[in-house]
Amino acid sequence: MIRIQAGRAWRRNPRLLSELRSAKGELQIHDAIAIEVDGVDLAAGLSEESVLHVTAELAAAVAGLAAGGDRASVAFRAAGVDLLLERRSGTVRLSLVKLRRPAGVVLEGVEVELDALRRAALESGRSLLRELAALNPALTRSAPGRRLAAATRRLGALATPRPPARRRAPAAEEGPAEIGRPGRPPVCQFELTGGAEALGTFRGGPPDLQSLLVRGRLSLRVGPGAPAFASEGYLFLMLRELTGSGLALLRALEAGEAEHALVLCDGAQVQLDLEAKPAARGRGRGHEPVAL
Repeated sequence: MIRIQAGRAWRRNPRLLSELRSAKGELQIHDAIAIEVDGVDLAAGLSEESVLHVTAELAAAVAGLAAGGDRASVAFRAAGVDLLLERRSGTVRLSLVKLRRPAGVVLEGVEVELDALRRAALESGRSLLRELAALNPALTRSAPGRRLAAATRRLGALATPRPPARRRAPAAEEGPAEIGRPGRPPVCQFELTGGAEALGTFRGGPPDLQSLLVRGRLSLRVGPGAPAFASEGYLFLMLRELTGSGLALLRALEAGEAEHALVLCDGAQVQLDLEAKPAARGRGRGHEPVAL
């Protein structure tokens, strides 16, 4: 059983209800969005969202899958989490990916029936539109209200989901892929260990986070020998974390800080003494790497 619904808190807020009744256009409604699969809320613990925007985006995403699309995503902006939807014939895989630090996969690969998801999104959209129309018809004429109405009409017309569009499978590559030059410090090196075929599924155009979720091993080398740090996981998310940590370290150096806690992509921290070996002034406008 799948159920999608907004929280009830906004309906019990007299001040908000008064503002909604007198609004002449869009007005933000913030509350939790529940996506329940067999009684378990996949979105439990996420921050409050713009109910109308997220419901409209979710309805549009599911309508796209029912019309034959293979991928869609919905951003829970307040929580910094993306809901990824990937169609596989008559089912849809749901995943939650957190892009705010520390980035990571919150939930992976919950599989639901496409038609059950379509009906849940349809009922959720229609229910919200009925409530808004009863409060103030002008709310349904706002931009997200019109988008939600269009998506629900499309969902209703797709009572029989269309077959997924055929996609040419990417050519598989034998062996792991690596980037890096071991032995020339410092170097960041990574090796693909699983799901590398996803990289070839990107079709261009809008961002496609699913095509970047490949697993691998990432290591940092500062001199010859064993890596100073190594971790396994989703390479894109680990590199995203590492880049953020590098920028924070650069800001600490430029600010003349004496110490800095370098956060690694697995959550561990390395305490750095920035005064032990000061940064060498670079040639031109830049800086040479700091030897740690």
